[in-house]
Amino acid sequence: MAMTLRTPKPFAAALSVLGLAALLPSQGRTVVPESAARILRSSCAVAGCHGGRSPAMDLNLEPAKLPEAALDKPSSAKPELRIIDSADPRRSYLLAKIAGDPEIAGQPMPLGQDPLSPAERGLLEAWIMSFDGQAPGLEPPARASTKRGTFVPAFWGTTVANLPTTTPLDKGRILFRVSHRFFPSATGGGAFLGFGGPAFILIGLGYGLSDRLFLDVGRTNSPKEASLGLHWAAVDQGRSPFSLALHAGSALESGTPRRLKFNVQIALGRRFNDRLSLAVVPSLATRADPSAEDPKGVIALGLAGRIRIIEETSLIGEWTPVLSGYEAASPGWALGLEKKIGGHVFQVFILNSTGLMANRYLPGGDLRLADGDFRIGFNIYRLF
Repeated sequence: MAMTLRTPKPFAAALSVLGLAALLPSQGRTVVPESAARILRSSCAVAGCHGGRSPAMDLNLEPAKLPEAALDKPSSAKPELRIIDSADPRRSYLLAKIAGDPEIAGQPMPLGQDPLSPAERGLLEAWIMSFDGQAPGLEPPARASTKRGTFVPAFWGTTVANLPTTTPLDKGRILFRVSHRFFPSATGGGAFLGFGGPAFILIGLGYGLSDRLFLDVGRTNSPKEASLGLHWAAVDQGRSPFSLALHAGSALESGTPRRLKFNVQIALGRRFNDRLSLAVVPSLATRADPSAEDPKGVIALGLAGRIRIIEETSLIGEWTPVLSGYEAASPGWALGLEKKIGGHVFQVFILNSTGLMANRYLPGGDLRLADGDFRIGFNIYRLF
């Protein structure tokens, strides 16, 4: 049976004045019964979906976050509908998603899994119907999504194409990355737009040391380099007008002589609304010129953006002019599409360089779009 929690009004008022209202239990509102909580934990609040610090569609369905995260909050996909509607629970968008209603946006829930059984849907429906007629006293839908203190990532991937973003990893989460840069270009004689030719490949792993700090390692095939990076999400946009992350890394090039390289990048990102996010990434890398006996470093200023087209599909782009140091024929750029599906982020793009590590891509590329020369690349991220 569901239960309700109540707090004495004087105590609740005192916490509210002190800005500690988040410590209050649900005021007279039905909390998640264990039968429904088990379904949510196994089917909804899983890695890469509606759980963690940056859940899909900004909706956290972890039982500990409910009902506040969903009650009378507008759906990101259909803002005219509430996720759980206390005035008319049968119109709740959550019910439509788990039932596979033809009017929903996107795919039914749970994504990538078998549909819920009639019994499981019945348990969730009974819990949602228990809110009928309750007066939650939450913010109106137009303001709920901008509530100060809510963390929403400016970018889904930990990179745009090459440039790092402000997106963190939750503590204990593992991120697997595969990146390809195909060669030759679409017009350079390669079969099937270059897909039939060789590729520069990076394989990497990341691990969340805390909710703000994660470590990653990587390896490229050509040139053979191993990397180690540390990434700190210092500021969340919910607590300030922007997000800020510091990225520090090193790369060891095999061969004779072995060369150790370092890079530091600061990602400053802002999510302006549900569709537009921008980032500025000042960057520094050592030994950026691989041909020189005493390679010069490079200082560059990366600019990146993401425009959501539909659901969780976005147009992404970046441009990285060199401010000082070693510079290739033209500034680095990339333009493509990003798609988030559950715990996966897929990115495919065209770009003018083949570098996969900061020391390689920051100087730019030797390919000119005006000459019809470019590369095709992709990144795949999988969160566990």
